[in-house]
Amino acid sequence: MAFDWTDFHRTALPEHTVATLVRGGWGKADLLVVQWRGRRAVVKDFRGRALPVRLAGWLQISRELRAYRRLPGLDGIPRVFARLDRYAFVMEEISGRLLPRFRLRPVEERRDFLAQLRRILDAAHAAGVVHNDMRGHDNVLVSDDGRVHLVDFAGAICLRPGGPVHRLMFPRLARVDDAAFLKWKRILVPEDITPEEAELLRRYERLRRFWIFNPKGWGRKDPLAAGADADSEKNRGR
Repeated sequence: MAFDWTDFHRTALPEHTVATLVRGGWGKADLLVVQWRGRRAVVKDFRGRALPVRLAGWLQISRELRAYRRLPGLDGIPRVFARLDRYAFVMEEISGRLLPRFRLRPVEERRDFLAQLRRILDAAHAAGVVHNDMRGHDNVLVSDDGRVHLVDFAGAICLRPGGPVHRLMFPRLARVDDAAFLKWKRILVPEDITPEEAELLRRYERLRRFWIFNPKGWGRKDPLAAGADADSEKNRGR
């Protein structure tokens, strides 16, 4: 029988928090590791933020859960165990290292990581989910057993497969994930990038320089493309 986290309540959170993975800033959620009845999980929580951020967090949590619920049981995607309340949910803890750390591994191993990531991405797209932040260098992890995990669906977009909006918009939205995948390919196996893929990357990066919501700023170098923080490690579920 699967372990039931629905009996875990916010009142138990202080006592059962064993680590803080991320102390969210003004507009970010806290990520807390909890241990309860011998099981560990991660709680993503906006409760401690200011009221406007809590309200935005409520919407973000709902959107993120919608994405995860479209991907139940998909290998490489964290499992959601329960919604704690409107501001938080409980999910699987993913222990792993950042994918850029594996840039110097044997080429066949790096190609296997890419193939796993592509399978996860294709399965998500088939379910109508665009991750929309796969270029974030801390959103792709490799666990100790060599399995790739795609985490943090806070920015995900979900469209019902087959619907008119999906047919019209999804191929365009999915290109963001596809371009991010090519960035990972350029980091791990640049020798495998075809001229067509290189041109797609150049076009995407030119367009992205003028995207007003680019958190890196107009024209600044993408840290993922540079393999920034390649030696950093994360042990988290998001």
